[in-house]
Amino acid sequence: EMAPAMLHAAAFHPGIQRIALIEPYSSYRSIVANRFYDVKLMYSVVPGALTAYDLPDLAASLAPRKILITGVTDGYGRHNNLEAMAKDTDVINKAYAQSNVSGALEIIPFTTAEKYKPYLMEWIK
Repeated sequence: EMAPAMLHAAAFHPGIQRIALIEPYSSYRSIVANRFYDVKLMYSVVPGALTAYDLPDLAASLAPRKILITGVTDGYGRHNNLEAMAKDTDVINKAYAQSNVSGALEIIPFTTAEKYKPYLMEWIK
């Protein structure tokens, strides 16, 4: 639920040079697109944001800073809506490709929390 707050903070504070998002929902659109969404996500939604931007746009704006995204979910908290989530992560991938920075963006599919540990240990160095 805190991934949107972290993205906003990083977008407005250039001193934040790297962020790790653990099982974030992919976009505000992913909540709107789900008839039955996870209601606890509503606390992190910015009303009216979709008229101007979405979370992938915000993440893309952080290039070339480092972002680790692990276990992206949809607005219902599912990891298996791969097609919809791919649309959101493609926006981020394209922005980082255009900024021509290698290794600054890492998107890891869903796995058990224990398998995140090596990525996080490397990321915090």
